[in-house]
Parts: sequence; C-alpha cells; structure tokens
Amino acid sequence: MKQILFILTLGGAGLFAFGQKSIGYNPGIPLEQCAIEFGDNNWYLFKENTSFAGMHLFEELSLESRLSKEDSMMLLSSVSDELGYRHFRYQQAHKGVLVEDAVWCVHEKKGRVISANGRVVQGLTTDNTPVLSTREIIEIARTRTGSLNNTIREDDIALVYARKCDTVGFVADNYFLAYRFSEDDSIRYYDAQTGVLTKKYTANVCFDNCHEGIANTLYNGWQNITTAIDNDGNYCLIDSCRGNGIVA
Repeated sequence: MKQILFILTLGGAGLFAFGQKSIGYNPGIPLEQCAIEFGDNNWYLFKENTSFAGMHLFEELSLESRLSKEDSMMLLSSVSDELGYRHFRYQQAHKGVLVEDAVWCVHEKKGRVISANGRVVQGLTTDNTPVLSTREIIEIARTRTGSLNNTIREDDIALVYARKCDTVGFVADNYFLAYRFSEDDSIRYYDAQTGVLTKKYTANVCFDNCHEGIANTLYNGWQNITTAIDNDGNYCLIDSCRGNGIVA
C-alpha cells in the first residue's frame, strides 16, 4: 500500500523557488543508519538523535547504495506551510540530465528533517549526449505533425531521461534520453537519438486511475484515501473509481 503525505492547511503556504542546486555523489552517512523505513513506498522517519537540515540533507546524507558517481540530487524548490513545516523537493540527475519521476520530498520542522519519501533510478548507463540537436527536433516535429507552433523556441525544449512505458516501473532499462516540450495542451517526448515521437500526454490532467494509500490528514491523523496521479507523478485529491468520482 502506498504511503502518501498530504498536509492540509487553512491558509496560504510560502513557496520558495530558486535556481537548481546540484549535490553530487556523496559517501557520507548512509541513509539506513539515521532513518527508519516504513511502508512500501520508500518512506523514511529520521531518528530523534539526527539533526539534518533539509537544505543540506544530501550534502551530509549518502544514497551510495542507490546512486552512482555520475548521479546527483537537484534541489528544485522549498515550500513552507502554516504548521511550521518546510518541504524540499529534490530530483535525481544523471550526468547532469534530470531523471523524470525520480523525486525525493524532504519534510523539515524547526530546522530538522523529520521524514522523507521518494525514489531514485539505479543503474542508469544511457549516454547523455544527444545525436540530434533541439533545432533538428523542432524541424522533425514540424514535418511529422504539420502543426507545431512556429514560435516555439529551443529554450522551451528540455533534455530529460524519460520512461519509455509508464506501466513498467522505475528501472534503468525503461529510461531513454528524450527532448520534452509542450504543444497544444500536450506534452511530447522525442527520442534524442532517433527523433521518434515516443510519448505524448495531455498536459496538467490527472490520469483516469485510482491509487489507494494512507494520508496523514491535519485533523484526523492517518486515513485510507484514494487518489489519481498526474503526468509528473503528483497525487491529486480526485478519483473516478466511485460512481461519478469525487473531488476533495
């Protein structure tokens, strides 16, 4: 059963976004020595005698058993809520290229990391050098679709490691080097080596599926809930499993 943490507040939350901070391979303190794993979705509770700060967690903590010397953790954002928690979002990068769906969320209170959850992809060996340039991908897309917006810029295209098949899982063999960009409310992934359009999603829409898990609610503690999941691996408080579906 998945463990999903939702912290609900009545007021606004503070969001701090900043330039990506990359923390490379670190042979520091092993995660297993300072945190206890619980559940079946890579949730960790940090021991009370630890004093890691969310901003510097991966500078002191080692994921050596999961990451290679060619991997790093990118600090993408930090969000503070009215309960006094601060939530940090990290994403794995392999040879400097972001790995989609390989995200760690770190939860801190009073300057100390309380818990963390997420996943990384082990054993990536795919080359990070694309055969095709962004300009060539734009021309390939225009030729194949005949409808690509002519105003799209090379800066709008991101080079990422993406999953070939979303039902296979988060294993290295299921990842490929891709160019990702948005067009006409869809997200498209072109293979950076061959130019093949490999994946296409509707943007900003939750999939029509149902994921059961446990959420830590503000007023009722841990509760069983059902959610949907979007293209970026984020859980949405909506599902279409029961009748006409519910929205929370």
